[in-house]
Amino acid sequence: MHRTTDTTLLDLLSIVRCGQPSKNVLRKFFGARLLRQSITEAVAFGLKIQQQTGKLFVWLCVTNKGVRAVNLAAISQLDSPITAEDLERDGYAIDPNVGKRQKIIVRPGLTIRLTRNLDKERGFANGAIDVVREVLVDYSPSEGRDSCVFTAQLTTGSMILVFPVFAGRAESMHSFLPCTYGYATTIRKAQGATLDFLCLYFDAPMPPDPGYAYVGASRCRTAAGLYHFGRIRRSDWRPVGGCEDEQIHRSDYSEASSEDYDGEEDDGSDRSDLCSEALQPDDPMEDEDFLPIDEDGNPISSDDVPIEAGGDFDPAYELKLTADEVEEDDGYAALFAFQASTS
Repeated sequence: MHRTTDTTLLDLLSIVRCGQPSKNVLRKFFGARLLRQSITEAVAFGLKIQQQTGKLFVWLCVTNKGVRAVNLAAISQLDSPITAEDLERDGYAIDPNVGKRQKIIVRPGLTIRLTRNLDKERGFANGAIDVVREVLVDYSPSEGRDSCVFTAQLTTGSMILVFPVFAGRAESMHSFLPCTYGYATTIRKAQGATLDFLCLYFDAPMPPDPGYAYVGASRCRTAAGLYHFGRIRRSDWRPVGGCEDEQIHRSDYSEASSEDYDGEEDDGSDRSDLCSEALQPDDPMEDEDFLPIDEDGNPISSDDVPIEAGGDFDPAYELKLTADEVEEDDGYAALFAFQASTS
């Protein structure tokens, strides 16, 4: 099943699915949508599109580190900028499954992403994108306000109340806000979504596993809405099942550690089902929409799991979610295991 009827995008997806496109093919496809400026300037460009169109411009990265960099670049360019120093000094702790010791400052108009399934019926679901509307309790310990409570509007129009939740045992109980900034997410977490505007950012220190570029590119509705940040590298565009003469090595490895890969903090309870302004109500995301990860949170090669256009797995295969060890903590599972089997 294709998520787009755009023939230009479909042509690229047909190449990416079964082969490795050349740099010339990729440069011709992206054209002026190849963002070569600094990440700060590129994020500002996306924020401008979002403001002008009223539709989300989402960055899809390979690693959590890339997501953090984009989110920080976004909030630092708001009308009331938020810096890393502000977060450290004045921020409230966020979901530890998203990132240890990370914080958030909440202000009206911010785009956030929910990280826990607290009330799915009302829309408070892991991965849902919201816009902060009103801050009811502004966190400020120096002024005696030790909590943070606010209202947010879902892309469906529904309103929800966001407040701190608690986790841990009695002796180590701690509170956190079940959300994070929503200007960027990872390709793995974005599977199942359909977006009007997105920017691919292959920020990993090594080439991603086969199929990553295909999954990321197939999230977009149109070729005109698909952007690419940074240098074009064939090794980032490995086909779903591999191919002959596939280029899998880079000559410019960064110093980043492999532990920055998406899933660094994942324990199974943060399998975000990204909901976007363009995500259709009849196209919900499930846990089986995600690329399998190993016990360290690193993506498992999907060579043996064919994927149809739009990120859906081939009908000849079924990706089953099993609960080998499920610990219930405030209603969400702590551990899952993926198992691919032929139907």
